[in-house]
Amino acid sequence: MNYLKSWFIIDLLSCLPYDVFNAFDHEEDQGIGSLFSALKVVRLLRLGRVVRKLDRYLEYGAAMLILLLCFYMLVAHWLACIFYSIGRSDAENGVSYSWLWKLGNVTQQQFNFSRTISKNQVKYELVGGPPRGTMYITALYFTMTCMTSVGFGNVAAETDNEKVFTICMMIIGALLYATIFGHVTTIIQQMTSATARYHEMLNNVREFMKLHEVPKALSERVMDYVVSTWAMTKGIDTNKVLSYCPKDMTADICVHLNRKVFNEHPAFRLASDGCLRALAMYFTMEHSAPGDLLYHTGESIDTLCFVVTGSLEVIQDDEVVAILGKGDVFGDAFWKEPTIGQSCANVRGLTYCDLHSIKRDKLLEVLNFYHAFANSFARNLLLTYNLRHRLIFRKVSDVKREKELAERRKNEPLQELSQDHLVRKIFSKFRRNGSCENRTDVEIDPGDDKENAPSENVVKKDVQKTGKRSLSKWSRVLAKEPTIEEECSPHLEEDSSGEYQKILANLVDLRVDLKLEMQRLNTKICRVDDQIGQLIRLVKPPRNEKMPHPLLSLRPPEPQRIKSLTRKDSLPKRRPKDTLVRVMLENEIHQDKDVAPDVEKSKQH
Repeated sequence: MNYLKSWFIIDLLSCLPYDVFNAFDHEEDQGIGSLFSALKVVRLLRLGRVVRKLDRYLEYGAAMLILLLCFYMLVAHWLACIFYSIGRSDAENGVSYSWLWKLGNVTQQQFNFSRTISKNQVKYELVGGPPRGTMYITALYFTMTCMTSVGFGNVAAETDNEKVFTICMMIIGALLYATIFGHVTTIIQQMTSATARYHEMLNNVREFMKLHEVPKALSERVMDYVVSTWAMTKGIDTNKVLSYCPKDMTADICVHLNRKVFNEHPAFRLASDGCLRALAMYFTMEHSAPGDLLYHTGESIDTLCFVVTGSLEVIQDDEVVAILGKGDVFGDAFWKEPTIGQSCANVRGLTYCDLHSIKRDKLLEVLNFYHAFANSFARNLLLTYNLRHRLIFRKVSDVKREKELAERRKNEPLQELSQDHLVRKIFSKFRRNGSCENRTDVEIDPGDDKENAPSENVVKKDVQKTGKRSLSKWSRVLAKEPTIEEECSPHLEEDSSGEYQKILANLVDLRVDLKLEMQRLNTKICRVDDQIGQLIRLVKPPRNEKMPHPLLSLRPPEPQRIKSLTRKDSLPKRRPKDTLVRVMLENEIHQDKDVAPDVEKSKQH
């Protein structure tokens, strides 16, 4: 039904056999045959279909420009044919000043009339004159000069009919000229719009660099990147183009754009069509220029990159540790690591590179959904360089320096260790501990009372008893001044196994002694806690009875000296503190006597 309403009538009129109709016409009916033949012009309307098909294969601007020029020439052809018909009609009517008659005089090919008699009728026919091609070209030349409003005047309208037609032709020509060539201007601007946008972008970048005083080296890098990116993409926004398509079609286009990655890497060979389409939707294409840094040291690694073209270098500690090329993969093994890692190196472009990358979250989303593909992907994908792991290497300069130091040590004598050296500090600490174990006397404050003498003697005897213990192995070793050879013995190649075993035995003894010392300190701390509790109970009065403070009851002041208490020098000298300290020392001495045998037994064990 749609075809019957639209193109059926036009196709029917254009398909009729008009030549068959003209073959049966008589000489008297030639006008009717010519009218039927004029219906062939309807076929020209079918050019609209050709226009729509050309739009698919040609650019809109170029196709439209060609069609407008063809239409302009077609109108000029029709007007030339009409102008020739008017001149022919005037010449046949005997008008000798028509443009066609003048053309014959100029070309010296005049028209003549031939007289014929048929059926008692006399007819005059116009014969001779210029060739038909000359007449057509002249008529077309006149119509073109009128339509373009030039009008040279060598061919002009002479008769009234010619003048009326020329006026109409000028009006039609003005409208066509304004319409067609106005469209031509717009089409040419559209064809050059990409170039205009390119130059506008370059001007904006240059003005930005000047405004913010960007360094020259960085400005050149930016301009180089902008120019190279435009050369690759031609200013076309891929995401904008894909937004015009439905989801299924967009996935097919993305699979085609990432076909090099899917075909080159074996990790994608076992992926299903649905899995590839899901991955392709998340892939992005990037372009980098020489010198561009894709990763900096310390940045988060959230992208897995596939190198399609170009080459890059991996720099760690100002040293190039790897060169990446076509088909290489770098980033992080997201499917093995639970967290996002930090880059341990810089990745810089050496040439113009095309990279296809996918984000960590998107990749894990696809792997979690397609479990079979996840196993194959984790097994077959090999990272060319993992930015999370730091590469341990030795510089050539460091190796040479180490060799020089080794040769120098062979030729030079061993130097003594400094006083603040770690080894000397450890041995000095061990010697101090040994000297404390061998101490046999205790200093007594001369300001103490004579009442403290018995307790001091007890303490001295206890210390003498403990001092009679034989020194441990590590104490005997550390009692003497260590030599340079003994201090540096772990670093010398001449150490024997016997010395090594001796050091281990000394360390074991040291561990036992330290453990016993810690037990003794713990026991003393417990005693101090008990004595503090006794002091608190002595100082604190009972709740029910109101008794005087125990310290006041130790030495009550004399009645006759109460009046002189206002003077500072006349205050009585009370010494409850000395009495309490004496009691604490006596308790500690008795407890040491009880603990000493246990300590000796544990030491022997």
